[in-house]
Amino acid sequence: MTLSAKWTVVSLFAVTGVALGSIAFAGCTVTSGTPTNEEGGTVITNPPPPGDSGTADAADAAVVCQGNKQSGRPLGGDACQNKLNAVCCTELKTCFDIVPGNDDAGQPAQDCNAYSECIDTCTFMADGKTPETDQNKIAACDQDCDTLTTPEVTQAYDAIFTCAKANASDVCAQ
Repeated sequence: MTLSAKWTVVSLFAVTGVALGSIAFAGCTVTSGTPTNEEGGTVITNPPPPGDSGTADAADAAVVCQGNKQSGRPLGGDACQNKLNAVCCTELKTCFDIVPGNDDAGQPAQDCNAYSECIDTCTFMADGKTPETDQNKIAACDQDCDTLTTPEVTQAYDAIFTCAKANASDVCAQ
C-alpha cells in the first residue's frame, strides 16, 4: 500500500469494523464507558462483544491512549485502533493534539480529527457507503484534504500510518 492512498485499505477495513460495532480508543490505561481525559477529550472504548455481560477482565477491555484528543471514527476498525493506541500512542497524541494555524488559502486549517475524516471520505463513492476503487480518484481526494490543513498535520498523520505499518500490520490492513 502506498502512502498516497492514505489508509485506503485500512479505511475499507474500518467499514467492516463500523458495521460490526463501535470503535475503540486505546493506549495506556484500561477503562470503560465514554469518560473524558484530563484535557477534556472524549475517550472512546469498545463496547462488550454481543452476548457479553460487560464484566470481562480488565485485560479484555479497550486500551486508552491517555491525553490523546482523537474523536470520531477509529482508524482502521476496532482491533486496529486498539493496537494503535497500544503501540502508536505517541504518534496519535502528536497528530491529534496539534492545533493547526491556517491552510494554504488562509482559512483555519483542519485539525487531525477533521483531516482523518476527510481522508476517510476519500475511500468511498459519492453515496458514502460504496468503497471507491479508483486509486486516481482516491489520490486526488487525498490531495484535496492535504490543502485543507497544514503540513504539520499531514506529516503527523503520515507518522501514524508509518507506525501502523511497522508495529500494527498484524491487525491493521496494509
